[in-house]
Amino acid sequence: MPSLYSLDPKQTLRGKIEILDNATFIPLDNIARPKRTLLGGVLREDGSYVENSKCYVDQNRSPTRIPSENLRNIAQFRSGKWLYGGRFDTRFGHFLVETIARLWALDHLPFDVEGVVFMQGSAARAVRPKRRVASMAHLFGLIQDVPKPEIIIRPVTFETLVVPPQGCGSGELGAGCPEFRHFMRSRFSATPDPHGSKRLYMSRSALDAAPGQVLFERDIETALAAQGYRIFHPQDHDIAEQIAQIRAADHIVGVEGSAFHLVSYAAHANAQIGMIRRRRFEGGPLAHCRGFFPDQTHDLDALSYSFTAEDKPREIGNAVLDFQRLETQLKETGFVDASFSLPHHNQNDEEREIERVRQRILA
Repeated sequence: MPSLYSLDPKQTLRGKIEILDNATFIPLDNIARPKRTLLGGVLREDGSYVENSKCYVDQNRSPTRIPSENLRNIAQFRSGKWLYGGRFDTRFGHFLVETIARLWALDHLPFDVEGVVFMQGSAARAVRPKRRVASMAHLFGLIQDVPKPEIIIRPVTFETLVVPPQGCGSGELGAGCPEFRHFMRSRFSATPDPHGSKRLYMSRSALDAAPGQVLFERDIETALAAQGYRIFHPQDHDIAEQIAQIRAADHIVGVEGSAFHLVSYAAHANAQIGMIRRRRFEGGPLAHCRGFFPDQTHDLDALSYSFTAEDKPREIGNAVLDFQRLETQLKETGFVDASFSLPHHNQNDEEREIERVRQRILA
């Protein structure tokens, strides 16, 4: 499938920023549309659609599409200068790569803006704009000197609206554009100070009721704990604790997941990052970490095969790893010493564990 949107990690986007007078921002509307099609974006004063306003999840999924021009007729007018932010997705990983993906433009404007305006993340969910913004203040607040965010739920014509292209995202878009990476390096919170173990394992094993499991992950944890790794379950710690521990770590290993988006922003400059794949593609958190740490992000690809709990479209797979291959890769990349050993599991062990995982997810 050809990419619907691509980002070259070396190609700058600052020259594509549009600064528009009397442009109308039309958030996700309720017009009948094909399933999974989201209509919303920005129309210029002459009614033409601003391509920069398209919002992408990743390189393959359909973006938001052109809204009805008729909705300009009910738009309210707002004076001042504003930045278009795209979709306000409140899911942790998506927030860290999609919701903030246009803020980089703030570094390249000849004026200040009064705020950042977003559309809601999904047309299917009831929106309480202020409550939704407040629910993500702990993440938005990690970025220094950013104007206040606001979710727009009705069409608004802005005196001046800045519309940059999306500079990061999920999948292969995770590496981001150079401006986005520079922005996050310079604006990401300077606090808290590093605190915690020098060796860190980012675990998913406590998320055993959710898809995306790795079989026998607790065996990996036991073996790494013997090598001095702290077994860390991010969801059990607040953001400040997560950042402090990530900043303290020289070696960070874990199963690929959204927690690694925070690693991209918070890890210190010399950190070594080892990501254990649970999916075949090289996008997502792996691409994101590679964008920020191109020479220090290690792709630990020991995936043998994957399975789903039940046959559903777009269901997230669960991974079965080749532990011998993973053990070798961890040694070769310097995350463990020669004494490190992972246990062997036979086919019967795997079959029993696969069934246990299926039943746990479906419970």
